[in-house]
Amino acid sequence: MSRAAPYSGPQPRRKISKRIAIGVVAALVVIGSVTGLALKVSHDNQVTAQRVAAAQAQKLATDAAKAKADADATTAAAKQAADDQTRADRKAQVSELEASILKDAKERVKSQTLTGPILSASCTPLGGGSADDLTALTGTFECIAVNKTNADGTSSGYRFSATINWNKDYTWHLGS
Repeated sequence: MSRAAPYSGPQPRRKISKRIAIGVVAALVVIGSVTGLALKVSHDNQVTAQRVAAAQAQKLATDAAKAKADADATTAAAKQAADDQTRADRKAQVSELEASILKDAKERVKSQTLTGPILSASCTPLGGGSADDLTALTGTFECIAVNKTNADGTSSGYRFSATINWNKDYTWHLGS
């Protein structure tokens, strides 16, 4: 046999009071406002963090560029100093060559191969080469052993040809 539930008739509807409805709506507004405020603060913090990160990245990039520029300037200054020293060494080699030619010419006067007196010797680069061209491995020079100074300020003497190997030594011979 089956049992049936007693019928009590239609159930009365429960009325929600206005106070409860207003309270629920107010609670939802407060919760929504708090949630919105939390999302806004979170977004603002995120934007601020991105700006700070971008500023730090920019500062790092600027610092790196400055460090590279400083390093490049230091390297360039060191290269310039080394190049200046090389030029000075080469000019000293030319002076040594001139002294050697002067000594050789004076010895040739003693052996009566040349007529003296030998007053000085000087060398000038040929073909555009010079002690300043650091790419050149050698230099060729025309030298003169001066034995006469003219009234007009010019000099005459014996021609020598010379070659300097900038890394080693130099050679010369009488004549062109």
